[in-house]
Amino acid sequence: MNKIFPRLKANYGLEIYRNDIGKKFIGKMNLDIDVPDKFTPISDAIFEDILMTFIVDNGSSYIMLQKEFLENNPELTLGSLKLLSVNNLIREIGNKIELYGDPSDVGMITCGGNFEATIIFIPKIWEKLFEVYGPKIAFCIPANDILYVCKFDNKPAIEIMKNQIKEWFHSEETQGLISKVIYLKEEGIKGAKMIDVSF
Repeated sequence: MNKIFPRLKANYGLEIYRNDIGKKFIGKMNLDIDVPDKFTPISDAIFEDILMTFIVDNGSSYIMLQKEFLENNPELTLGSLKLLSVNNLIREIGNKIELYGDPSDVGMITCGGNFEATIIFIPKIWEKLFEVYGPKIAFCIPANDILYVCKFDNKPAIEIMKNQIKEWFHSEETQGLISKVIYLKEEGIKGAKMIDVSF
C-alpha cells in the first residue's frame, strides 16, 4: 500500500469565512451539486474550522482519500487511519523538522515544504515547543507548508502572524491555503482552540 499521510483542510462553510466566498481560496460555491457520500473526502473535525483529511503518495502526486476507501478496506477505521497516517508522517519528516526564529518573536517550523501544517499532529514536537515558548502557545497554519508559533501572551508577535496570514491569503502565488485563524495550544490539554481571526 502506498503511504498515507494526514492533511489539513479548512471548513470554509463556517461563519468566519462567509465574507470570503468568491475569493480565490474559496471560489464560488455551487450548492446544487449532489456528490455521493462515498466520493467525499474522509475527514475528522479537529479544531473549530479545521478538518483532518488523508492523502496517498502515489510517487508523483498526492491523492485525497475518499470515504469509499474505508468501505473497500473494512479492516481500517477512522482511528486506525489517523494513527497510520501520523506514524507515516513521523517516519517521513521526523529528522527534517527545524524551528527558526527568536522565542521572543514569531517562530517558523519547517520540514521540507510539504507537511509543515501537519506537524501539529506530532506530540513530541509540542513537548519541545512548550520548553521553548512556555505552557501556552499561539500558532497558525495558513497553508500546507507554513506553521508559525509564538508565546500566547506576546501580542505584537500575534499581530505579526495575523499580518502574515493576510499576505499569504491575498497573494496569487500561495498554494494550499488552509486557515486564517490563530489558535491556542496549552500544555496538558488535548486539541487547540480558536483565539483570533486574521481578517
